[in-house]
Amino acid sequence: MTKGIRLMIVLVLVSIIVASSCTSVIMDDRKESEKVFKEYINLLYTVKPKSKTNRNMTLQQVYTENIFEDVMTENAYNSLWRDQIPLVLSLIVNRNNYHVRVNNIDIENYHKNNDGTTTYTYNVRLNIFCSLDKRHREEKLKGKATLKKIKFKWKIVKDKQFNLEKILLEE
Repeated sequence: MTKGIRLMIVLVLVSIIVASSCTSVIMDDRKESEKVFKEYINLLYTVKPKSKTNRNMTLQQVYTENIFEDVMTENAYNSLWRDQIPLVLSLIVNRNNYHVRVNNIDIENYHKNNDGTTTYTYNVRLNIFCSLDKRHREEKLKGKATLKKIKFKWKIVKDKQFNLEKILLEE
């Protein structure tokens, strides 16, 4: 009887240790994915005017090196290229002589999906400075990004902005 109780206590202790180590791995995953997510947001939305940008340029011409390589999958990068988001940002920034900087990233919702991906619903406060009239304004951008761990690294697999055009085209 006492042997059975001892065995039961040992099993309970082992299961507690295993459960606590799994919890720390989950928390580490969230920290890692959040770090990649924030790096991506900063890379995408921190934009300064470039001297030679025109409407006919491709994403590769605006960004001569793939600055998104470490934080995005190839499919997500291709989707970003199809949507032309960095190119549009660059064109608007150049046309209006804006400097756009990420002021704050607020994670509205974090969700771990059944397929192993993680989804962030976010609000980004952008500080927009117009060097022509020395005007500052702050705008809030809403979006949703999905990340997946690929070869032990978190990468963006999908991103959707909800009000980017409205923000940048406001005068």
